[in-house]
Amino acid sequence: MSGLRDWIARNKLLALVALVLGAGVVTTTIVFGFVLLVVLIAEAPFLVPILAGLLLLALSLAWVAARRGYLSIGSDADESEESLDPVEELERRYVRGEIGDEEFEHRLSVLLDADERAGREHEWDRDRDRDGDREVAFER
Repeated sequence: MSGLRDWIARNKLLALVALVLGAGVVTTTIVFGFVLLVVLIAEAPFLVPILAGLLLLALSLAWVAARRGYLSIGSDADESEESLDPVEELERRYVRGEIGDEEFEHRLSVLLDADERAGREHEWDRDRDRDGDREVAFER
């Protein structure tokens, strides 16, 4: 989610255009949906309970997503730099109780191993670049 927040912070105008277009699409969908519902009730009333169930399911999923924070795009723009650190994000999830002890320890070890590998690869690239410069200097 922090990726979305970062993107919105960097592309405010594009995000605003997307929001306006999205609102237009939603409004158009609601209007056409209402017209379709009126026609459906008149022509095929047996489908009304199915559509009502699908609407209830969609609203329930949206509610669950909002409660878990998947849909929140609040004013946490100042936290965007902090949320870039995967270890801190993992710690926050652990403190909130979203993950247990074993899951936290496993993910932490995976993150630390990845950081260690990235550090070794960076050192290897730096050494290779340095050695390459020596070869070029030697050839001259």
